[in-house]
Amino acid sequence: MNQPQHISRRFDNFNDEQIATNRLRLKGHIHVVLLLALQGIPFRGHDEKSSSSNRGNFLEFLNVLSMYNDELSKAIAKAPKNAKYTSHDIQKQILHVLSMRVKNVIREEIGVAKYCIIVDEARDESKREQVSIVLRFVDTNGFIQERFFGLIHVFDTTTLTLKDAIYSSLAHYNLDVQNIRGQGYDGASNMRGEFNGLQVLIIKDCRSAYYVHCFTHRLQLALVATSKNVTLIHQFFDRLTFIINIVGSSCKRNDELNNAHTDDIAHLIVINELKIGRGLNQIDEVKPVLVKTISPLNIIIRVEDICKLVEKFYVKDFTRDEKEQLEMQLKHYEYNIVKGPNYNNLTTISELCQWNCCIRQCSEKGFSAICNHIESKL
Repeated sequence: MNQPQHISRRFDNFNDEQIATNRLRLKGHIHVVLLLALQGIPFRGHDEKSSSSNRGNFLEFLNVLSMYNDELSKAIAKAPKNAKYTSHDIQKQILHVLSMRVKNVIREEIGVAKYCIIVDEARDESKREQVSIVLRFVDTNGFIQERFFGLIHVFDTTTLTLKDAIYSSLAHYNLDVQNIRGQGYDGASNMRGEFNGLQVLIIKDCRSAYYVHCFTHRLQLALVATSKNVTLIHQFFDRLTFIINIVGSSCKRNDELNNAHTDDIAHLIVINELKIGRGLNQIDEVKPVLVKTISPLNIIIRVEDICKLVEKFYVKDFTRDEKEQLEMQLKHYEYNIVKGPNYNNLTTISELCQWNCCIRQCSEKGFSAICNHIESKL
């Protein structure tokens, strides 16, 4: 064996300057990968040779970055051919490390809290079947969070395959399946089936993981079914589809439609039928009213129904003492919180969670102060 060329000897020969240069070069590559991943821009180029006029986003961004940093430019220029850190494999490895770090942060954010899973099937451009996973939970500050947890490649969409893929992804980051408190899917039979669907398999392992059909999908199904039964609505959407196909297939027709729409707006402004000003006639004005109208906070809290729900579905989540105290606690909550003056100002579940956290923290501080006062008197 050639001792001067042995890998341990090669590592020992690195001095502090070479180590710093290698770290600077790798740091520059990591920043470029972060930028491209954040913007959702492709990394590779059609022709990445040094003679190419466009070598792809990764190499071009790296070149621009080195133009404004002389030390980085020298480090890249002096890099040996076997340690340039610009290959596609290195880019994938950096992305994989970033992905793991993001998921670890999400895992720390969840902690020991209960969470829900939202799963949907999707295909990428290469026609590979994938499953997307989103985790929904309440953080320590009382905010409702939804975190995209990743895409998983699956060979088929059978219920057992989907279940194993989801469990494997959760177990890899020590997320306990028993902490699942909800599962949301679309209306596909392999997802919502009452006998062999994915939701049934998960409920068998965790009885509290209640299935909720995607409300957007339900709304779409309801609108489609309703529109087919109303002749005028059905004719309207048929004509609308026809107009979209006709206008969308021609740039000239699209421009003519935009010009006609502009003329209509100008006419409405002249006859004072349409007000002008920044932010007028926007969806943002309607949104607060809609949120207040459809807010889950408008639901009346029925203490007896909640107690029955606990007895029927949450058997393992409450001890005997907790069940006995639950009714009294709910009545206290209803009297002091729901009927309180600030409750009606809440518009979302997220605000309710934050308010409850503030109340709990104030109660704990008050209880601690009382205990300290009693101890000082004893």
